[in-house]
Amino acid sequence: MTKKTEYRLKDRDIRTGLIRHLSNLYFNDPDTRILREFNICEGNARIDIAVVNGLLIGYEIKSDSDTLERLPVQQEVYNQIFNRIIIVVGKHHISTVADAIPPWWGIWRSTRLDGKVLFRIFREAEDNPIINPLSLAECLWRDEALAVLRDKGLVSGLERAKRAILREKLASALSCAELNSIVCSYLKSRVDWSIVLPRE
Repeated sequence: MTKKTEYRLKDRDIRTGLIRHLSNLYFNDPDTRILREFNICEGNARIDIAVVNGLLIGYEIKSDSDTLERLPVQQEVYNQIFNRIIIVVGKHHISTVADAIPPWWGIWRSTRLDGKVLFRIFREAEDNPIINPLSLAECLWRDEALAVLRDKGLVSGLERAKRAILREKLASALSCAELNSIVCSYLKSRVDWSIVLPRE
């Protein structure tokens, strides 16, 4: 009797299932945006899916067909930005990933059943204790950063400044919590962007 080969989930399997799952989860929440392939830290890294509401929640996919070579670098960058981070894995990586990431990262295990990809919480995500305000400010475009500084009465002498200077000013002048709220607000207000939810 031939042994049936176990199906190894690929990136596209998990990604499609995760977008569907999150879209259903937040469908009735008008304050939530779901973004795909969200560039962070000046485009030096990109997380697979980001959920933006009152928090920034990042979802990184590591399918059974992926390696974990980039995870240390991704981990270093994601830790600077997101309030919570969840890594979504197949069966193949579950043990290795649990030992490789910070204890406050969440872990979701993905499985395939009757042609559908399902998700089980292996470990709950906790709040990120090490967010970097400057990296958070780098999520803003230059005109957005300038608008915030104007609103806060902090724009004097900075109208023509490069965006790096504007972001440094924001990071030094605002609390991390206030900056997080501002970044979330701007990310949700952008149009013609990588938005999955809400659907047009």
